[in-house]
Amino acid sequence: MKREEAEAKFVRGAKERFATLWEWGEEHPEATFDEIVGKLSQERRALMGEMLGEMLLQQGDGRYEEVACPEWGTKTQSNGRRTRTIVHAEGEVKVKRAHRLCPDCGHGIFPPGPPSSVDRAK
Repeated sequence: MKREEAEAKFVRGAKERFATLWEWGEEHPEATFDEIVGKLSQERRALMGEMLGEMLLQQGDGRYEEVACPEWGTKTQSNGRRTRTIVHAEGEVKVKRAHRLCPDCGHGIFPPGPPSSVDRAK
């Protein structure tokens, strides 16, 4: 996706999130500060999840063709593409990327590697 297309998609998403928040505010005039923050956080995470997905697509996954098995050090082989949902403090995103397999031990690798310390894969 080109930058202009990704930017337009992000702006559309932000406008949709704003409209959702505004309507929610009109429907909940007695909402507490914590309730407002909760709703805002929910919408922000959704928007950031979409942006995370775009950023990962921008990187591509061709750079992971030379991944070595962490157990054997053997060059891994392509095992098709897999979808993984990554839940992170900044948002949730479904990522469809290359999956690699060690021909020696059968260990599967979803580049770029294991989840970070602040996310968890589903």
